Amino acid sequence: MTSTLNVTKKKQYTLTLRGKVQDVGFRGYVQDLSKQFSIGGIIYNVGDDEVKILCEGDGKTVNQFYKELKRYTLAQIKESRIEEGLLMPYPMQRAVWTLEQEIYGKLDQGVRLLSDINSNVVDMHKDMRSGFDGVNKNIGGMRKDMRSGFDGVNKNIGGMRKDMRSGFTGVEKVLKRISRKL
Repeated sequence: MTSTLNVTKKKQYTLTLRGKVQDVGFRGYVQDLSKQFSIGGIIYNVGDDEVKILCEGDGKTVNQFYKELKRYTLAQIKESRIEEGLLMPYPMQRAVWTLEQEIYGKLDQGVRLLSDINSNVVDMHKDMRSGFDGVNKNIGGMRKDMRSGFDGVNKNIGGMRKDMRSGFTGVEKVLKRISRKL
C-alpha cells in the first residue's frame, strides 16, 4: 500500500515592518502568531525602527500572517512590505540570541511596559480626582440652588395658605349670611 502526502508548495518570504516595532513586545507577538499559522522562520532587528521576518509557508497563509502582524496595537507600524525570497541581513545582526539574552531582553521590555502603564494609571488617577473635584463643586452649587429653591417654594406655600385662609373666611361670611336668611 502506498500513501501520498498532500504537500502545499511552501515558499520563503521576507516581511519588513518599520516604525515603533521594538521594545513593545512585538517579537513575542510574532513568535506566538507564527505558531498559530504554523509558519517557521526568524525575526531580527534592523536599526532602531525596523524588524525583518524571514519565514516559510504557503502564500495564502503567509499573507494572512502578514495582515495579522500589522494589527498589533502596541506597535506603530508606518511602513511594511512582503517580498518573496529570503533577504538575509548584512551584516548579520543578532539573528540568534542565547536563552539568557532573550530572557533579560524580555524582562527589560516588561519593565518598560509596566512603567508606561504605571505612569498612565497615575495620570488617569489625577484626571479622575480633578473630575470628582468638579463634580463635588457642582453638587455644592446644586445644594445651594435647591435650598434657595425650597425657600422660594416655602414662601409660595405660605402665600397660598394666606390666600386659602382669606378665601375660607370669605366663604364663611357668605355661609353665615345665607344661614341667617334661612
